[in-house]
This record gives sequence, C-alpha cells and structure tokens, in this order.
Amino acid sequence: MRKVTVVLIALIFIVGFNILINTINKKPMTNPIPTPTVEKVSFITADGVTIVGNYYNSTSTKAVLLLHQNGMDKSSWGDFPLVLQARGFAVLAIDLRGYGESTQISASSSTATGSPGTLDYRNFTNKDYFPAMMGDITAARKFLQSKGKTEQDIVGASIGANLAIVELALHTEPRDPRSLIGYKPLHNEEETSTPFDPVVRNGVAPSERGVSPTPFSTTGFDPTKIDPLGRIKRIVALSPGLDFKGIQTALPAHNIKTEYEQEKTDKNINALYRFGPLPVALLVSAPGDDYSYQSVKKLEEIITEPLALTLTMDGNAHGVNILTDKPQAREAIINFLAR
Repeated sequence: MRKVTVVLIALIFIVGFNILINTINKKPMTNPIPTPTVEKVSFITADGVTIVGNYYNSTSTKAVLLLHQNGMDKSSWGDFPLVLQARGFAVLAIDLRGYGESTQISASSSTATGSPGTLDYRNFTNKDYFPAMMGDITAARKFLQSKGKTEQDIVGASIGANLAIVELALHTEPRDPRSLIGYKPLHNEEETSTPFDPVVRNGVAPSERGVSPTPFSTTGFDPTKIDPLGRIKRIVALSPGLDFKGIQTALPAHNIKTEYEQEKTDKNINALYRFGPLPVALLVSAPGDDYSYQSVKKLEEIITEPLALTLTMDGNAHGVNILTDKPQAREAIINFLAR
C-alpha cells in the first residue's frame, strides 16, 4: 500500500512539474487577432433616401465601399467584408436604394417609383432611378469621411461595378466642376469665366455631389472646396457591363483616360493631385459570362494600362459569385487594394 502511495505521489509531482514548465515556457500572444466587429448604420442621401449599411471599423484610414449587384443586397458579400477587415481595411457594405433595407424615402421626396415613402428596385426605370444611385455612393463616402477614412476604395459587382467606374471618373481629379459632371475640359481662357451648367448628370445634381456651383478659376484654387470627397484611390469592378440598367461605362472610361493623358501634358496643373498610384482599376470577368467578358475587353481598350488591369477567371461566374467560386480571385483583389 505504501509503495502504491509513493508511486501516486511521484506521478502527481511529475505531472504538476510539467504543467508548471509549460506555463512558464508558453509565450504570450503579442498580436492577438481582433474580434470582428460590425455595426448597422444609416444615413440620408441628398434626395431623402435612407441608406442602410453594415460598417466594419478599423484603426486605419483606409476603407472599402462595397456595392452589390442587381437583385441582391449587402448580405451578398458573405465573409468578404470580414476578410478585408482582418487585412486592415474599414468596410462599408450598403444596400443601394430600393434594395434590402434601403427602402425608405422622405415624404417630400417621394416619387412615382413605388408607393409614397417606400422604394422597390423592381419598379425602377433605367432612365430615372438607377442613375440616381450615384447619390447613394456620395452619401456613403461622406459617412466614411466622417469616420476619418480618407483613403477610399470601391469594390462593385455587376451594376455595382458600373457605379464604381462612374464614381472613379467623377473623382479622378478635382480640377474643373464641369469635367466632374461629364463636360469637356476647358480649352481656352474665355471659358473660365462661364459658369458651368448645373444639369443633372447620372441623376445627381452637382450640388448634391458636393460640387461647388461656381465658375472655374486657377486663382486661389482649393480642390477640397470643389470636390470635398476627394479622389477615389482604386476600384475593383466585378463583371461590369457597358450598360447595366442605364448605368453606362464607356464614356466614364474615356473620361478617366482623357484626364490621365492630360495630366501628363498639362504643366500648369502638375501640383494638383489627380491619380494615385497606378493602376487605379481592376476589371474582373469570366469568359462564360459573355456580356461582362466582352464589356471588359472593350473597357480595357479604352482605359488601357497603366491605368487599368484585367483579371480573367475561368468559368462563368458573375459578380460576387467570382469571390465565392474563385478563392484566388479574392486574394488577387485584396492584394490589388493593398498595393
């Protein structure tokens, strides 16, 4: 009996000693993985639509705005926002107007699109309300700016990709209010004294985009007063089209290219920022998704390197399905944004 007791005491001592040694040798986690956080947020557009989104915060000034495709909503991105957040980006995934939870519009702003006070994308027309989604992007970017996110990227899928391309064209550079809303650049001094025409461009009046309704002048020019939202750093367009629901991309693509070419030749504006580190756009498509694939080929011809890169994945995945079907595409996109 005494022998058994001695053996048990010895075993207890050995086990206890090993636990103590392991505890001493165990290294503390110096960089713990932060717990993913998401907050439901809302903000109101210039025309009275309440946009609802999921906001994934970070300590960085970098943010990615996610624009979903037609027939989907902010939840369609799956865990992609969390992956971006883990890489150091703040992320805002919104429901575009008429989708998901973004269905409320103030009574004073109600239109024939759906019942008074409510919006439903299935009642939208290409001519009117789809282009007005540019105002949703403006409101979202102002929200990010209020959070201190000054380096803003956009990832859009399908129609969201088209919106991203248009937004990039509107915010490549803050030089002339007319060029921001699609007008031709200035060609002579006489034009500098002519106020620009405040015609609505893509469904959003210049004043609603933060564009100052004043004549352009090189004297005392302050780009933040003309375009307080600032430059879009980069966009990723997943399965864009030349025309999705009235959101067209060929002209914006030409504008992006034109502004870049002018930057290289116009010595008087070299001090003004226009484009960030190149490339500024990644166009993603799959051959089996023929319309988007052919659209990307056309956009590539217009924009060309070094402004844009293309990423072609095999198969026929469209929009956000590229992220779920092709893990390598997801990684390539994150690396592109992190450049």
